[in-house]
Amino acid sequence: MEKIMKFTLKVGVATCWIFFNNLQAITYHPSTANLPSSTQTHKIAISQSHISGGNTFTITTPGNYYLSRNLAFTPDATSDIVLNITTDNVFLDLGSQVISSDKSLSGTVAINIASNLSNVHIFNGIIKGMTGAGIKVNSGCRNIHLANLQITDCDEGGISLTSSDHLYVTNCVVNKCNGSTSTSNATALRATSCKHLYATDSEFSINTGTSKPGIGALLSGCVGLSFKNCISSHNTGTEAYGFQLTSSCKDCHFENCHTSGLTSTAGIASGFDLAAATTNRFVNCQAHNNTAVGNICCGFSVGSASTMNL
Repeated sequence: MEKIMKFTLKVGVATCWIFFNNLQAITYHPSTANLPSSTQTHKIAISQSHISGGNTFTITTPGNYYLSRNLAFTPDATSDIVLNITTDNVFLDLGSQVISSDKSLSGTVAINIASNLSNVHIFNGIIKGMTGAGIKVNSGCRNIHLANLQITDCDEGGISLTSSDHLYVTNCVVNKCNGSTSTSNATALRATSCKHLYATDSEFSINTGTSKPGIGALLSGCVGLSFKNCISSHNTGTEAYGFQLTSSCKDCHFENCHTSGLTSTAGIASGFDLAAATTNRFVNCQAHNNTAVGNICCGFSVGSASTMNL
């Protein structure tokens, strides 16, 4: 049975509630990813020596790859990349290791998936301290699996997905993105013009924007998305959102998704923001304890261009 959603609103310091039960934080535990089996038996180790001196390790051959130890990256140019995947059919096991950057130059990306690739699987590890995105999926990709990952403290967002199809985000915690670059909001998950994104058992929280919005998941121009058992909490900025759907997102499904503790310092605080979204469905989704200083706070906000959100 679907929940009947109710909220109260106070203006000034605005606080809102929606009928809410049993919100629990997701705790990150690296484990074996539930991914399609690889036919590759030989595994190729990636070590610190491969990225010394700001070198990028580029994966050009299909196969199984793994980290043999933590990777600490010092970029030698802006928009540098730690690991660059340029071929189909790659299984990259981070092995519960950490990929980090010293933040000395802007735009550093931990793992870049080049355009028009398919069957790329990244799982079991931690990415932190990038000045660019943690994982960037470029246009035209298909069948990309991200599982059992913690991505934290990345300036331009934890996961960035563009114009791709059949994307899977499973058991991931993406948090503490700060949007410190001039072009980016503080956004954990950003999907632009994507189709069939399936996010399950994941958390997009504690993203703090200075003079810009703080957002858990920003979905723009996307079609046919599914979020199940996901949390977006304690995002803070000039505006604050748990899940924000813009540019005519449609046919998106949210089930058992929760937002909590959003704080806006200048604009709206909204758990689920449907600025221009159509024919989307919400089942047992709840928003709780969001605050907007001197502005509007709501659990669900529906713009004038939105239609048939159920």
